[in-house]
Amino acid sequence: MLANLSARVPRFARVTALAGFIGLVLGYAVFSSSFPSAMVPATGESSPLLVFGALFAAAFLVGLLSDDLLAGILQTFLALPIGAAVASLLSLSPVFAGLIVTRPDDVIFFTLRLGFPLFFLSIPILLFGTVFGIVLQERFQIGRY
Repeated sequence: MLANLSARVPRFARVTALAGFIGLVLGYAVFSSSFPSAMVPATGESSPLLVFGALFAAAFLVGLLSDDLLAGILQTFLALPIGAAVASLLSLSPVFAGLIVTRPDDVIFFTLRLGFPLFFLSIPILLFGTVFGIVLQERFQIGRY
């Protein structure tokens, strides 16, 4: 039993690390769409094509490194709460620096409420990108080490 558990720990760690990568990209995308003047570089509005392209590219790279389809789908859905946490932490940084005088929970709910359509639309984009990466990995045997 313990040997079976120790064999699953590296796989779960890999799934979690790859989900964390997608979550970081998703969290920054939500933050940049909620606060476009705070992103790097500061622009007037974030481009939806650029945001969805970055999400697809991240999911594609994760798909190339995924073990199988089940792990890819699990990584996509694990990335959603990680992305919400990253977006919340990024939106709290101006509050902690003293640049915005408001309650921290108002900023978090504002960010998540404005980012909800992006979270909702990111699910099929992330799933398609991950599956596309897995298909290319299986077809050309790339990404395996």
